[in-house]
Amino acid sequence: PAFLSSILHCIGKFIRGKMDFPESSDILKLCESLYKNSSTAFQQEANKILMKKCRAEEALIFFVAEDHSELLCEVVGNKILSEEIKVSVENSTFQTVLEKKTSQIVNKAKFCLGNNNSFSIQVDSILCVPLFNSNAEDRVTSLLCLVNKKNFTVEDLELAKSWAKYIGPLLWRCRQYEDERKIRKQAQSLLQVIKTLLVQIEVMTEARKLTGAERCSLFLLDREENVLVAKVFDGNSTENLNEINSLSYQWTVSDTTLKKTTAIDVRWPGHRLNFAIVLEAMDS
Repeated sequence: PAFLSSILHCIGKFIRGKMDFPESSDILKLCESLYKNSSTAFQQEANKILMKKCRAEEALIFFVAEDHSELLCEVVGNKILSEEIKVSVENSTFQTVLEKKTSQIVNKAKFCLGNNNSFSIQVDSILCVPLFNSNAEDRVTSLLCLVNKKNFTVEDLELAKSWAKYIGPLLWRCRQYEDERKIRKQAQSLLQVIKTLLVQIEVMTEARKLTGAERCSLFLLDREENVLVAKVFDGNSTENLNEINSLSYQWTVSDTTLKKTTAIDVRWPGHRLNFAIVLEAMDS
């Protein structure tokens, strides 16, 4: 995957003596988590290392929303949340970090981080470091936060910043890889849908010829909403399509059939669009 090139880049800079390198054993553990192809596993390992190094109670990474109005967190410490934490940026502790792209320590913080699923953290002190999508530090993609230590020090901040140089680019590339994999899977599902539709259209055409029907129509039914969502006509044209469409939408949708239709149930496991394909033969 493309994000592994960042590892080689960091190692190369270390060999040339251009940057400080954290302990090799910790770097190897972080790199090992990348082979799980999961950004949440990577976050768990990064949180674990930083909590141990800085002796903080919790560590978490906030992702910046596209409009920069909100922060989102899906992993706290070693825990993957069932519902992500959402924090508004405006008038928050994190606003300065995002706007000025600088790190910050607040040793007398008093606020709560949580979601609607009974998960919350009482924050008494917090250390925040911006994470960038590359070493150019041109775009803040997320915030690395350490939470609750009696007093965070400058040494803690420098340690977190040294790790941020690796965590930021690697995490960004890891999430990009996940997004690309998701898009590819959706595209493959869509291609399968198109292939199935083409096959059914061929069947529909043959059915019209065999039955001598005036028309055959292909329906797509959304089984979750129980409504007709598409219709493809084959055969002779009609002068009053609006009337036929109006009639079609009034037909009763059941689990297996539409009135005046024969249903062929087609499902795609794991896909949101579980449709039934229906062949309608209308007498000439």
